[in-house]
Amino acid sequence: MAFSAIARLVVIALMAAYVFARHVHNASVSILKPRQEKKPVWIGAENPKPKDPWEVHPAVCHNEKDFPKHPDISPKHQGEIANEFCNHPLLSIILTKSEDPALRNYAQPFLFSWRKHKKKFWRTEKGCNYDFHVSWAEGCTTRYDFQNIQHPLGRDRKWCFDLMRENFKNCNNGGVGGKTQAGCIIYDFQGGKWGHFREIMTLDEQYFKPKILEKGQRKDEDGTPLD
Repeated sequence: MAFSAIARLVVIALMAAYVFARHVHNASVSILKPRQEKKPVWIGAENPKPKDPWEVHPAVCHNEKDFPKHPDISPKHQGEIANEFCNHPLLSIILTKSEDPALRNYAQPFLFSWRKHKKKFWRTEKGCNYDFHVSWAEGCTTRYDFQNIQHPLGRDRKWCFDLMRENFKNCNNGGVGGKTQAGCIIYDFQGGKWGHFREIMTLDEQYFKPKILEKGQRKDEDGTPLD
């Protein structure tokens, strides 16, 4: 009698345990089941901002109308000055993402600029200005956060001189040039631009800081003031 009572209690306990286990299992499954049949949308996780291509972008030629009454630009002088500019020791440095104007890390966007004044012929009265600029493209990101100015894509690819030369040769706009982006660095040549030299940033070779030449400081190769 006692044995049968104990047996019945065991059976009841097993059945209760079974029912409890089923309830917990169903509850767990209901928690794990999606609340809707539609596929969830993951914002930003699967669609990061695309990287800018690690290559030379198509050149953007300047509008000749922005250079009114510009003097003749000498192909020979443009090549000579481009070579001099790109072989400058200060251009062997590395530019980094921190120079991106969009980050506003500096009061003014980081810019390498250089102007050379050349006379095409000895009898030419005013000659011509040749301006070269290098900067980080605003908001640009590639697979790397740094680039060498002279060799932006590596030594086996187009370098600074090639890009500055093509900005002149590949633009049919009277020689005023254009700009080309390589990775995240923009190479800009402007030929025949008027204006005082104080509007152009130059490199201070001693302190490696940009400085501005005021009116009256711009001189020709023979020392003659140009302002």
